[in-house]
Amino acid sequence: MSEQESKATLSELGARVRAWRARRGMTRKQLASDSGLSERFLADVDYSSPAPVLARERQLTFGASAGPASWSPDGHRIVAHSFGGAGEVLVLDRDGGNLRRLGPEGATNGQPTWSPDGAAIIFRSNAGGRHRLWTAPAAGGAAVPFTEFDCSWPDGSPAAHAIACVAENPKRIVILDEQGQQASSFEIGDNLTRFPRWTFPHWTNDGKWIGLTVSKRGSDNIWLFSRDGSERRKLTDFDAGPANTGASFSPDGRFVVFDRRDERSDLVMLEGL
Repeated sequence: MSEQESKATLSELGARVRAWRARRGMTRKQLASDSGLSERFLADVDYSSPAPVLARERQLTFGASAGPASWSPDGHRIVAHSFGGAGEVLVLDRDGGNLRRLGPEGATNGQPTWSPDGAAIIFRSNAGGRHRLWTAPAAGGAAVPFTEFDCSWPDGSPAAHAIACVAENPKRIVILDEQGQQASSFEIGDNLTRFPRWTFPHWTNDGKWIGLTVSKRGSDNIWLFSRDGSERRKLTDFDAGPANTGASFSPDGRFVVFDRRDERSDLVMLEGL
């Protein structure tokens, strides 16, 4: 076997091992224990397939304790949750310039998303003594209340012209129109027992479905729900194991990336949606 053929074989083997682990929700450590193979060998196989090279690395913030971030619809700006202080919303250009903080002063602000048209930023704040969603112009300006009720981890969809968020009592997904009015809502249902602690609703890129991680009998799996909750589709079939959160869908709809909260909290990608 030539060196080129050997590399091709290892690349295919690595892809199959990663896909197998992803389908079963297994960490490399778990697979090593079950198979009797060393973690080092499995790591070598895992990384044998060519990976894209990320060049021109640039640190965008310094000491900001920045958390989840999202791109503006035009791809020119970024908004991020900062854990610094009491909690802040950071807005910056994609090259890291023009960083500013957004939201009412003296309040805990966070969990930001872009409005569907990209003209405003919607975020959660406790300004005025209670939690609810607020909105502020992306170009700068005063923030004003967006909803009169609390709703966490909003996600805006340009395709759906709507925002999805998580409301409490009862726990449910709420769909807001672009003016902050409730358009619809749905509960997950008795057969799906609970949300995990960290639940982030994410629209698919066509605006037709909302991806959620839902727990049932000790296992976390990713489901798709129509915007009125009447249709649902289970995407993964993991057994009990590490929590899976934050499903995010690729533009072509073929892939989903999520955070597997095992001992290292790694990102995992699944193909074939």
